[in-house]
Amino acid sequence: MGFRVYRGLFVDSDVQRILALVPPSENKDDCLIWHFSIKGTYNVKSAFHVAASMYLNLENFGIQGLWKKVWCSILPTKIKNFVWRVLRDILPAKTNLQGRGITLNLSCHFYGEREDTPHIFLSCPFAVACCNLFAIYFLVSDINALFSHIFSLNNDDPVMKVCSLLWSIWWHRNLSLWERKQVVPFNVFRHVNNF
Repeated sequence: MGFRVYRGLFVDSDVQRILALVPPSENKDDCLIWHFSIKGTYNVKSAFHVAASMYLNLENFGIQGLWKKVWCSILPTKIKNFVWRVLRDILPAKTNLQGRGITLNLSCHFYGEREDTPHIFLSCPFAVACCNLFAIYFLVSDINALFSHIFSLNNDDPVMKVCSLLWSIWWHRNLSLWERKQVVPFNVFRHVNNF
């Protein structure tokens, strides 16, 4: 095909690149290559990552590197899963449940304020009292910023302590809410120190 035929199908810069291609010296059959995986073969895992990055555009939110740090951390699997759910804002907090069509009272189980994920971990007086026992003071109002900061420290101790603390706050909240058990911040303190 000549320049004129390509020109009708492609822009001029692409035509120049096409015409500069050198055909292979061997006569081999073409094969499909999936350039989103290392081996060049299609698999569901790589397709999921492509779809997720296209749908959520994770690179633009700086979360992609954070996912890797969470999953590669020394945290127990149940806490990694918990952190992932917090970062995705898919914990069954009352506002999230309402968003899924469940009708319920949106007030915090402990103090009556509107219960969403940031409230549970950053502003609920129960959570603040638990954090105070560890001399941990969160100066952020965004839970993603909190996790971005602690995972950027590249130190396993604060990662383990903060993630375990937040998981324990969630666990004790559920004990109180669903099993009607009385919980106090010292229970959380003792629970975290037993990890």
